[in-house]
Amino acid sequence: MQKGKLLLADLPLKQLLLLFDADAAIDILDLGDVMHPASGYVDAAVVADIKLVRQLLVHPYDFEGLVYFKAVIRNALITYALEQYKIESDIKTLAKIENRIRENNCLPGKPRIIILHA
Repeated sequence: MQKGKLLLADLPLKQLLLLFDADAAIDILDLGDVMHPASGYVDAAVVADIKLVRQLLVHPYDFEGLVYFKAVIRNALITYALEQYKIESDIKTLAKIENRIRENNCLPGKPRIIILHA
C-alpha cells in the first residue's frame, strides 16, 4: 500500500479532528499544551481516558496552547509541531481527508484549512 503525507497550516486541534469520523478510535501518544487554566503546562495525562475522536471533541479544554501533539486515528499518524500538522497515512485515507478539507472550505463562516503540501 502506497503511503503519503499532508502538511496543514496551524488550526485548532478540534477543527482538525472534525476531518475524521467522530466514532474513530484515537490513540494519543503525546501531547503538550502550555495554556491550561489550572496548571499551565499539561501533557497527555490530561486526555489519558480519551479513546474516541468524539470524546476529545467534547473535552472541556480547547487546547489553545497546543505546542505538540502526536496521535493515531485509525491508520493515520497525526503530528503537530512547529505550528503545522503532518498527517501520514495511505493514499486512500489522505484522499478522503483532502475531500473533507475541500468540503469544509466551501462552508460559509468556517475557517479555511490550508494544505501546505500534499
